[in-house]
Amino acid sequence: MYKKITSFVPVQIKRPAVLAARFFCKYLSGLFNVILLPIAKFYIQVKRFTLWGRVDGESFQGDLNDVLGRLKFKLSVVDFAKLHHVVKRRSLVFVENNALLKNYKSLDDLLVDARVCVVFRTKKDYLEYVDYLKINNLEDSVKCHDITYIPTIDSGLDEAVYGDSRRNAIMFSKYIRCCFGNISMFRKFSRGVSGIDIALSDRLVPWVRNVLYIEKYVSRNKIKTIYVLPSRVINTKLLAFYLSSSSKARVCLVSDCEENSIRDIRECVYRKWQPLSRCFVSRYNMSSIRSSFGRYLLFFCNLSDVMYYETIVPVLTEMSKKLKCGIVVFPNRPLDRYISDEYEVLQPLVCKDDLPGLSEFFYAFDGALDGYVLDGFKLSTKEALFRLYIAINAKGTLFRVLRDCFALIGDVDLFHDNSKVSALVSSPGRIWTSQFLVKYLKEVPSFEIQSGTLSRSRRFKRPNSKYVLAIEDFSKSVYVEYFRTDADLVEVVGSPRIDTRLSDIKRFTKYQSRRRIYGKKLRDKIICVATQPYGVDVMQSMVDACLRFLSTNCNYRLIISMHPSEKTEYEYSYRQSIKKFDLRNRAIVSHGNIYHNLNAADFVITYFSTAGLEAFCLGKQVLTYRSSSKAAVPFDLCSLGVARSFTTYRDLESLIVSGDGGVCLTEGLKRLRDGRSAERIVEYIINRIESQA
Repeated sequence: MYKKITSFVPVQIKRPAVLAARFFCKYLSGLFNVILLPIAKFYIQVKRFTLWGRVDGESFQGDLNDVLGRLKFKLSVVDFAKLHHVVKRRSLVFVENNALLKNYKSLDDLLVDARVCVVFRTKKDYLEYVDYLKINNLEDSVKCHDITYIPTIDSGLDEAVYGDSRRNAIMFSKYIRCCFGNISMFRKFSRGVSGIDIALSDRLVPWVRNVLYIEKYVSRNKIKTIYVLPSRVINTKLLAFYLSSSSKARVCLVSDCEENSIRDIRECVYRKWQPLSRCFVSRYNMSSIRSSFGRYLLFFCNLSDVMYYETIVPVLTEMSKKLKCGIVVFPNRPLDRYISDEYEVLQPLVCKDDLPGLSEFFYAFDGALDGYVLDGFKLSTKEALFRLYIAINAKGTLFRVLRDCFALIGDVDLFHDNSKVSALVSSPGRIWTSQFLVKYLKEVPSFEIQSGTLSRSRRFKRPNSKYVLAIEDFSKSVYVEYFRTDADLVEVVGSPRIDTRLSDIKRFTKYQSRRRIYGKKLRDKIICVATQPYGVDVMQSMVDACLRFLSTNCNYRLIISMHPSEKTEYEYSYRQSIKKFDLRNRAIVSHGNIYHNLNAADFVITYFSTAGLEAFCLGKQVLTYRSSSKAAVPFDLCSLGVARSFTTYRDLESLIVSGDGGVCLTEGLKRLRDGRSAERIVEYIINRIESQA
């Protein structure tokens, strides 16, 4: 019908009409993109991040600033100089990082006058205060007080800390994707944000730990009044507002002013960004790659930590021999050591942020933060204040990792246009660069190489990479059963780190190592106890069980091999135990080479040290000590299948005298021992790359 009608229209009229119609449609499209689309997006954002609901029991509608203004507080403010006049028993003073600025005299006066508890947020401030007490001979005056700090490892709290951090990071990530996805220049970036949930979670952990530790401490010690001593950073005061909504204890802010109370929480929320001229970003200059390969393997790693370095370098050395493509190494921080000329090493450069859209980035991030906090009010005011405290205090580090990912897109896209990325390899997998690119370059095969042991704990995260190269069978079971990774995508390969560490000692016989330690060849049975800085009481009880065994078995000797981080009090307790059992002729405390100590032994005893895993690889019988309290350990060597456990010296005697190794060598444990882990890793990666080519 259309053709019949248009066939009667002259060409001179039809062509201008078609061109005019096209121009009109293009004009309408441009008008929509320039005017109507931004209005629609603005409306969506306002609708998304405006709260309709009840705040403190009243119906209300408004944005985050309006909602915070509706909250009713009357938070007492105490002058720090007068604090010792008002503090009573069962009070807690929480000291933020650098809050005292080394002005410990005022805190000492407080402790002398009143029996209170003091919790420092950081170990650094706590140790400085302890040193101050020692220098001024004031230790005795504060012995009756509970003075501690928030530990970064706490078996009784870690599951909750990492669980809450992960949950909040995922929720915050959803708002980030929404806000950045509404801006055209960030749309591609927003699609990869879900890959860095772990990086976001890690940056929330310190602030979540503050909250959960203080809440647990207040409950356990029946604290009646909490005094929060904030740092110079305004946002740290928000902890007091949260505690006032979650705890039955009275909460006060400590300040150097005479103010009586704070009614408006907005006085303690600082939202301004630093000037654009002072914004920095981490860049990898991929245009500086010198080699001329058409295909490249990108290796993201932590070469600053010895544990990862000893895993990564043997793998890179093996890769440079066998891979037929270029290798580009991305360390997570600048290196101060030479690696090799066999592969490119791109150092991260911290430079001024001259990328486009910085102001829009600020705007989108603020919108995400508002939406994340407002969403908490739908549950409760307590939940919203919790989100506000952790997000506003972690704002700088969260923003930086997002901006670094945005910068990485530009570098990778430019590189990817001219070269092909054959594989992405990471160790460890929680480095933000690998997390982001594994999601961003979904079509590229990705591999994670396990470096240390892991357990069924929320502290460890499911890897983003498609393929996982595990150390042994137990680790594979954690990936498969706990992290829900497909079993076909997890390969047991052994440990390059252990292979590297044991390569030298394997050239010595047991008796050669004994001659180095004792100066003579001994025929006695030797037990090596590998201690670690996990509490003097636990370590001493483990050593005492071994010494008690020695006292009834005269053909055994004991080497107490101390960890480098164990301080004087550990060594003193060990020597006192040796003296108590009168075994100075058969027991020694060693600071020497732990590998000769392990190699010289017939039995190796530890709490949960990786020395137990290394001893297993040297063919030793490994035993682990379990205290009577049955306290949880970060990882269990018995679960790995390489050790047996004991609690008392009678248990120990039964295990040693029985002579039963008690270990069933699975294929995975054989791979752990054979020293071919790096070779096996590279072969697996090559086969997977070729199968997807």
